[in-house]
Amino acid sequence: MRTNKKYQLQHVVSSDPKRVAIGNIKYTGTQLFATDGRIAIIAEAEPCENAPTPCLISPETWARAIKGAHKRSEFLEIDLAQEGASSTIGDITVKNPTEESEGQYPDMLAMWNRLTVPSEEGYTEISFDVTLLAKLAKGMGTETVTLRMRRELDAVEVISNHDHKVKGLIMPIRRDGR
Repeated sequence: MRTNKKYQLQHVVSSDPKRVAIGNIKYTGTQLFATDGRIAIIAEAEPCENAPTPCLISPETWARAIKGAHKRSEFLEIDLAQEGASSTIGDITVKNPTEESEGQYPDMLAMWNRLTVPSEEGYTEISFDVTLLAKLAKGMGTETVTLRMRRELDAVEVISNHDHKVKGLIMPIRRDGR
């Protein structure tokens, strides 16, 4: 399996011991899924020859692969073809969990398609610097916010979910780079 090594999917999986299946990254042959039940990531991946699909990749394996990736390469490679549930990273082979041992992983693609807006229906997109949003939330003394806007390029109102005496604004970024 090969994908971009900037994808830090190990940080998105669940750490809840009662939700073991989503404590792993799922590889389907062309996509990777990571979720903790509140947030989710879908990333493209190049197929791995002879890899069993779908298969689960532990967050420890993912982190080890990132650490072992060539510094000059933008790619992360994990050989999933070894023994079905094992991964080879350099000289190290690690055992990966299976859906049989960890429980059924949710159908992330069906969930994604049900929850997101199809492009043919039209929608409003905004882009903004997440580090600025985190800085703003910290300055407001909160970790959870509501975003409210009128139009795509208007300032976005940031409202604390727990303290309505404080508000913030964040300016969107044009997607075309202007």
